Amino acid sequence: MNIFKLSLAATLLISVVGCQSTVEEELQPVVNLSAEDGSKFMSSCMNVDSLDKGPVNKPLFVVGTFKDSNWKHVPKRRYSYKGHNIYQAVVDEKAGKYTMQYATELWFPQFTAKGKKMNVDELTILTFGGYGADTAVNLPEDGKYVWSLELGGKGEPRHVMVSKCK
Repeated sequence: MNIFKLSLAATLLISVVGCQSTVEEELQPVVNLSAEDGSKFMSSCMNVDSLDKGPVNKPLFVVGTFKDSNWKHVPKRRYSYKGHNIYQAVVDEKAGKYTMQYATELWFPQFTAKGKKMNVDELTILTFGGYGADTAVNLPEDGKYVWSLELGGKGEPRHVMVSKCK
């Protein structure tokens, strides 16, 4: 009988101690950037990758008429998640006029700039894309550029921006 009581006491002790060591997942605060801070963040080529998951669970790419990829999803044009629902790809570009969309490899979701055009260093409204709904942009000089996308918490389009790295 003493062995039974001892076993029962040991089992209870282990289960109580085991429960005390359970670590609850720490919740990350939701931080909304102001329009000015969001624009600064999106134009920066120095943002570090976030360990958090972004609102789109498949890799996104900037895909278009670039000479190095010609509408193919290539690793150097893959976006990295930076936090704040913002994705960025920093790419060496040649000066010229290009058309593009922003999409996963299976083209869903895919996004384009509202009005189908944007200017360098100008925050532009992002919308869902589709066949023939390409964004046009003129890159005025060769150099390193950052392509930025801001999405809502459920992956809905918010803003797009391209900026030359300084």
